[in-house]
Amino acid sequence: MLLNIPYFSAYSITFIGHEIIVWKIFWFLGRLVFLGIFWLESRRLKLNIKTVMFIFFLNLFLINFFERVLFISANHFLHKNGLEYSFIDAINVFSTGTAGRVFLGTIMGVFAAVIIGVLISGERKRMLNYLDAGVLALVAGTFFYRIGNFLSHSHIGKITDIPWGVYYNNQLRHDISLYEMLNLLFVFLLGWSLRKKIKTPGLIFAIVLGLSSLIRFSTDFLRNDDLMTANFHFQNGLTLNQIFYFIIFLNCLGLFFLFPKRK
Repeated sequence: MLLNIPYFSAYSITFIGHEIIVWKIFWFLGRLVFLGIFWLESRRLKLNIKTVMFIFFLNLFLINFFERVLFISANHFLHKNGLEYSFIDAINVFSTGTAGRVFLGTIMGVFAAVIIGVLISGERKRMLNYLDAGVLALVAGTFFYRIGNFLSHSHIGKITDIPWGVYYNNQLRHDISLYEMLNLLFVFLLGWSLRKKIKTPGLIFAIVLGLSSLIRFSTDFLRNDDLMTANFHFQNGLTLNQIFYFIIFLNCLGLFFLFPKRK
């Protein structure tokens, strides 16, 4: 038990007399990393840079919208945790500094932006290439966001006795952000190492998104079900997120076998 981590939450820091929320710093870094990876991959794949920039700025708008709408809808219809939000809260897509988001909304926002951007630019034949670049950027950016979640311990899980648990309210618990952070790093490095070896457009998208979804499905089993922040659980113990992520995984698995493999 000597390795147990005390509950140290770096929620905010003071800089030049101003309080700065830690997760917001890593949220911002995640967006910059997303742009950097998306740009690098787009250059390598010889994609239209104007389309890339349009997709990036559109995704900033759409991910915030979908994240907030899903979070507030889930709290209103499922969680019943006493938190109250108005319709204005849900559609306020410019409230980028507001906590309370659903990562499924991030996925929806990124790929909606890619699809809209490609259709507007008339590059339908290269949509899979944009999706390949977009999914690597998504995983890399989310990794940095999860660092902020871990430092602020915003995703406390179930009670445990593992050596790397964190103490919360005098109870040793899983920190879900730690698991997701490490898994996202693994998936990104795997996708990054395969991107030049795999010649089939869309295959990187299927592999990276499929693995990320399967990992998220698995880590959700460790999310708490006894705190105010608990997700809604069905009687079989599954969360709504797990159902959606498993559906995404099955679709990606199908795409993996359907895509013709190029050498």
